[in-house]
Amino acid sequence: MQWFTWNVVEYVSGVAFLESNLYIVHRLFNTIHVCTSDTFKEVQVITVEGMRFPQDIVACGIDRQLYVADSGNNPAEQCIWRVSAANPSHYVKWLTARSSVSK
Repeated sequence: MQWFTWNVVEYVSGVAFLESNLYIVHRLFNTIHVCTSDTFKEVQVITVEGMRFPQDIVACGIDRQLYVADSGNNPAEQCIWRVSAANPSHYVKWLTARSSVSK
């Protein structure tokens, strides 16, 4: 059995799996680290400008999107980011705390 070491510099707050890749978010960074699921080799780092404190990540195999829960700096900044796994430069602040409240 082959063992590997992966240095984690900060608290890992979420991991998702999609199409043989692991997507990892760290609580204090605006990046998503992409690793192969078989060797755990990092193959890409996706930067999401505006993301503050990612809390978790999920992946959808149907639409090939990543969804990242972001607590922001305060409750007004809480949101969910939608990031395309097929084209990671396409991301949007998809759902915000304000848009989820109906009156």
